Amino acid sequence: MEAPHSGKNWKLPQKTFFYPSFKLQKEIWAFADPPHYLKLLKNHFLDTGLVLKDGTVLTKNIFEEMFKKDRGEYKLCLKLKPNLLTVRGNERQKVSPAKTLLSATTAKELLLLTENQRAAEFFEFVDSFLDIMNNPKLHPPSNKPLQAGYGLGKYFSQQEEILQNMKEEMNGMRVQGKKSLLPFQKGILISISSLSGLWNDLKNFKFSYIFTSRLTQDSLESLFSQIRGAGRFYDQPSSVEVIYRLSNLLLANKLPILSPKVNTQEDSINEGYLTADIFKNASAEKDIQEIHELPSKEDDLVAFENLCSEEFPMECKIDEPSNYCGMTFSEHEGLNYIAGYIASRVRSEDSSLGYFSEKTDSESAPWIYALSKGGLTVPTEAWLKITEKMECLFVSIHGKSGYHSGKNVTKQMIMILEEKYPDVNRKAIKSFSHLRSFIRIRYLNRNSPKDIRKSEKNEQVDEIQQLMKCLELNTLPIVLVSHISYA
Repeated sequence: MEAPHSGKNWKLPQKTFFYPSFKLQKEIWAFADPPHYLKLLKNHFLDTGLVLKDGTVLTKNIFEEMFKKDRGEYKLCLKLKPNLLTVRGNERQKVSPAKTLLSATTAKELLLLTENQRAAEFFEFVDSFLDIMNNPKLHPPSNKPLQAGYGLGKYFSQQEEILQNMKEEMNGMRVQGKKSLLPFQKGILISISSLSGLWNDLKNFKFSYIFTSRLTQDSLESLFSQIRGAGRFYDQPSSVEVIYRLSNLLLANKLPILSPKVNTQEDSINEGYLTADIFKNASAEKDIQEIHELPSKEDDLVAFENLCSEEFPMECKIDEPSNYCGMTFSEHEGLNYIAGYIASRVRSEDSSLGYFSEKTDSESAPWIYALSKGGLTVPTEAWLKITEKMECLFVSIHGKSGYHSGKNVTKQMIMILEEKYPDVNRKAIKSFSHLRSFIRIRYLNRNSPKDIRKSEKNEQVDEIQQLMKCLELNTLPIVLVSHISYA
């Protein structure tokens, strides 16, 4: 830990608004765009690192440490990939990678795998702040209470506390190597002050809440596009022409309809974290047909005929679950989550496989409790042991890095498991077989040589495009000049 910075705190202007004219004394409040300062925060974190107000230094090394522990088939965060730490060019302008890195779920995995509590608190704090500054709905989802309309009495005190803490955090934080606040930090401080001022103004007009997603740049750009489009080919209007066009839009009632979507949300959860939504498509047998298109290695597979014999190819016994069949801690936590998910699906038929997470301590399933608000299912010890044995059987059939190329492999596996565990619910066995096949197929597809070559090709194209741009501008970097001079 380093000593806190020695630079002076930036003095926030007393007024973060302006008047449109001397005659019309009505405040127009200034806001920074949340997606922009989120991307800038992410870029500075990856480039140089951040020094928090207490002197803690955060760099991308904490993610590199986490990636070493969260690898293999049962990744806790499927969407969190190492290439997010090396984004370049136009990729740095995308909101999704920034939201993925600086999210609450990433913070929970970071705490679980690295025990870096200060980093986890900071990332979760940023996620909570963005929920407040970019909320699109009056009533929030149960797992995101801060996304409620700003000003609602039920959540207002909690929202105000987060904003005040963020104000102190930004005022005390420095980008590593800088002694003063950068523009994106000032923008965050101005936005916090403006939101409070705007709310005090609107309360006088009997407003009950504010949708802060309406205060982003998207709404402004939508209006500008309407104003430019009103002039057809004349899309660079003067200030007087803008006033006329805006008047016509108001009279014709053609102002743009604001979208309820939030522009700092992550992409579809189907490509995201290890949650129940990932497995919705896996329950259908049609998804398992993809296995016939996958190449297989004979060295990694056991002859399928052995499965029909009385003896199973391999049975594993372990003393510690974290070492089960060579699984790491994160992989075992992923298997634990799957066992709980299957238990929740068959609860109506057999409630003995799991229980709600609020009914026991968190030591039995750390990752489930990190994600849960009390509604996720924790597998019982007996069901988890059976799941571990079924995992070992799956590995003995398909190997550690392949998939059996025969037909009806999944159906045969279901029959074997039903015979071996006659007292286990049939639906639970079927769900495990489909889910496990689904996970292996995803893993093979993501790590296939074709995808790796495609990724390398894209990196080469980016380098060539960057070089051509430098040649056009006659501003070759020193490194490129040295290569050319020695050529």
